[in-house]
Amino acid sequence: MGNLNQTFFNEYIKLNDLCKQRYHKLPKNEIKGVTNYIDDMKATPISISNTVSDWNHILHKLIHIRHIRNRLAHDINAFNENLCTQEDIAFVASFHKSIVSQTDPISQAKSRGRKTSKNRTTTQRYYTTQEAKNPKPKNAFAPTAGLFLVVLLILGISISLIYFLNEFVF
Repeated sequence: MGNLNQTFFNEYIKLNDLCKQRYHKLPKNEIKGVTNYIDDMKATPISISNTVSDWNHILHKLIHIRHIRNRLAHDINAFNENLCTQEDIAFVASFHKSIVSQTDPISQAKSRGRKTSKNRTTTQRYYTTQEAKNPKPKNAFAPTAGLFLVVLLILGISISLIYFLNEFVF
C-alpha cells in the first residue's frame, strides 16, 4: 500500500515541478504546477481542444491524480490506504515524458492553434496566463508626444515664414 502511494507521490512531485517550470512567468504566488496546467486545459477553446486526441480523458486523469496527491498530502494516515494504482503511476510518468517531448495536449494545442488561426488570441493563454491577468500597460504619453511634435513642426514653420517675410519683404 504505502510503497505504491510513495512511488506515486514522488512521480507527482516531479511532474508538478516540471509544470511549475512551464509557468515560471507567473507571479510566484500563482505558480501551482499541475493546477496551472489543468486551468489552461479548461480555458482552451473547444475548437482547438477537439483537434487533440484524448484531450478530455487526459484532463480528467490530471484532475484525478491531483485529487490523489491532495489526499496523500493532507489526509491523516492516507499513505496507509490504497489511494493509487500502478496505472496512476504510469500515467504520471508518461505525462511527464509527454511534456518534456512537447507532445502533451497544451503543446499540441499551441501548435495547432498557430496553424489554424491567423488571430493569435486563441493561443495566447497557454502557459502565459500572466498576460491575460496583467496586460501590458499602454503608453499614455504616445498620443501626447505625437501632438507635441506636430505643434513643434507648425511653430517651426511659422517662425521660418515670419523670418523670411521680415528679411525679404520689409
